[in-house]
Amino acid sequence: MDNVSAEGAMSTKGGMVAGGTSRQAGLLSFICLGVYWGFFSSKIPRIAADVSLSYAEVGTFITILQAVGLPFILFLGRRDLLARVPLLRTIIVAVAAMAAISLATFPLNRITLIGLLVVYGIGTSCLDLLANRLALTYESRTGEAAVSLGHAAFAASVIVGSCLAWVTGLSMGQLVVMLFLLLLTLFASIRVVSAPMAVPSVGGKRPATATAVSRSLLVGLALIACGVLCESGFESIGGLYSQSTGHSSTFAELFPALMAGCLVFSRLASHLLSKREWHDALFLIWLPLMSCIALIAACVVPALGVWGLMLCALAMGAFVPVCFSLLSREVQDVPQARVQSLASSSSYLGLLLGPMAGGLSLDHGPRSFTSIFLVVMVCVCVLGAALLRHSSSRDK
Repeated sequence: MDNVSAEGAMSTKGGMVAGGTSRQAGLLSFICLGVYWGFFSSKIPRIAADVSLSYAEVGTFITILQAVGLPFILFLGRRDLLARVPLLRTIIVAVAAMAAISLATFPLNRITLIGLLVVYGIGTSCLDLLANRLALTYESRTGEAAVSLGHAAFAASVIVGSCLAWVTGLSMGQLVVMLFLLLLTLFASIRVVSAPMAVPSVGGKRPATATAVSRSLLVGLALIACGVLCESGFESIGGLYSQSTGHSSTFAELFPALMAGCLVFSRLASHLLSKREWHDALFLIWLPLMSCIALIAACVVPALGVWGLMLCALAMGAFVPVCFSLLSREVQDVPQARVQSLASSSSYLGLLLGPMAGGLSLDHGPRSFTSIFLVVMVCVCVLGAALLRHSSSRDK
């Protein structure tokens, strides 16, 4: 009996250690993704000026960036190659880093811009899937929240990446930044390749009907797509939106960092409140309703629109990680790798549509920009209520 207890304790301890390794590797993946994105997105206004792009063309080019990664996410999830081929994780981190550095520092024309966006889109989409898989592996092994903390680390790292973009303008700044990014990439590559990753398996209780699960999964995927559509539209086109409402170009370049600061606060709050019974309802229904009010105010008074977008970032910052965790818990009759792949694909569908919707609508004025996202935010509130209703009905 004692031997069985000792073996169980050792197994539990081993699982916690393995889960901790997954958590560290996941956080590093989120940090790399945030630094790369912040470094690149801060240069979007400069790239638009250098290549002579309109608002709509900026949105279209960023859409290209996201579109190319979508089939890779689906393929990796279906084959579960991230768990089966650890070396692939290192390649993903290196590709994302190389493309981000090239986009932010090298002289570009339209052809080279499209080519680098394709490489960057593939690398960052796969890195996003890797980071979420590692965080959800930790959650499944320990029962503790990790996705919200990982997304908070991503948002904080966007600020770091934005600061690095500013440092490149200083004397010797570009050399220092390149060295920092190379060391970060090397360290992350070493950590992710050795991290355990749960092999997908069908576990848990099957629901009373498969229809309930499929409905919950579909609602959750639509919810993620709508939420990410708003978030990506604000982050990628928000700087240009601020210029259209009279703010300076300096403010436009700092806007991604300001948005990221709001996201950090929201995601840390979600992580700290994750054990509360009302946590999911707060982040999936009530805070999106607050975002609707902020966007209505921005439609009425465009000069206040930038601050309305920041309020939306505070309210919606933890929305996507909460959805990821909820789907991982609720959908039990589908392999977890498949669920996570579909969730990441839905988020990239939102990333595809967000910049395009933002760029095209901004060509017609600031009010059109906020009106489009107000409609999507209303859909978020409706879908969030539907997902929680399905979740509560299954628990009864």
